[in-house]
Amino acid sequence: MSEDLTTKISSLTVAIDKGERRFPALLERASIYQRQKKFDEAIADFNDAMEIARQRGRREEIGKCHFKLGLVLYGQKKYTEAMKEIESAIDYNCKEPTLEMWKTKIDYDMKRSKSDQKVETKDNKSTTKSTTTTTASELPENSTSSTSTSTSIDAINKHAPLKVKIRDDWYQTSDSVVITIFAKNIKEQELQVNFSSSGVSITFPTGAGSEYNYNIEPLFDDIITSESSYRVFGTKLEVTLKKVTSQKWPNLESSDQAATPSASHSSEGPLSYPTSSKKAVNWASFKLEDEEDGEGKNESEFFSQLYANTDDDSRRAMMKSYVESNGTVLTTNWDEAKAKTFETSPPEGMEPKKWGT
Repeated sequence: MSEDLTTKISSLTVAIDKGERRFPALLERASIYQRQKKFDEAIADFNDAMEIARQRGRREEIGKCHFKLGLVLYGQKKYTEAMKEIESAIDYNCKEPTLEMWKTKIDYDMKRSKSDQKVETKDNKSTTKSTTTTTASELPENSTSSTSTSTSIDAINKHAPLKVKIRDDWYQTSDSVVITIFAKNIKEQELQVNFSSSGVSITFPTGAGSEYNYNIEPLFDDIITSESSYRVFGTKLEVTLKKVTSQKWPNLESSDQAATPSASHSSEGPLSYPTSSKKAVNWASFKLEDEEDGEGKNESEFFSQLYANTDDDSRRAMMKSYVESNGTVLTTNWDEAKAKTFETSPPEGMEPKKWGT
């Protein structure tokens, strides 16, 4: 994949030097640099593209460049500068569908970062009475003494640990992807779910002044925003993303690496996983059958519906996790399940016991 990107950059550079479609070529090359984390090169290309847009007097193209610059700065954790670019994009009528979603996310991370800085400053004052003077040359690039922020994940976890652990999972059918957020008593009036053609953003308060934020951009493939939806239940939030095409998603989020065939059908030999059963089960070749609703429907209606509406890999994951954990764990993620042994995990307040004890 890196060779493909290098070849692509070379062809784009030739086109730019010849003056052929310079604006889109600069944007495309900058995006590749961004994916490679070559932020300086990406910023230079986006600025060159913006200058072309200014010469043409095209406001929307100027706005698009501001938007792209904002994402690069966000990748560098320069949240304040990123927000300025996003606001400029709005001022120039940028039509990017994920603009508001990114504005919300950057604002959230910026506030969290500033909050962490205040906590660190307070701790530093309480542990020492000595003071030091920091010269301008010692400050981080693009920072000032009044606006510098800490983005240390370790510091965030140390000073502001999450009050609530919220689990999420996903599965897919031929025409949709369903994301489940396992959080109780979500207030729908305080819930924000934003869909774009290539992303989804979910935000809601979790109490004690904290906020849950779930964002994926870009998704593995495009979705139909007008047909995507969400439902709030007492114990979870269910978000349904309508696929544009019926292809199977190997991952929820897009990655730079090309999708590879599942290892579950490798010719190197069957995969065997330890279980509480005396009989080894080859889960990778486990035969899956579509069963009609029959006996026990009332007890397992949810499981049956979920099983019937998923693909083969998701079904294998469900069966493996359910059997190995003695019915206490259920997942639809085969990439996780195929390499993991699921331990019995009883509900809080209960403990597992062997039969007859």
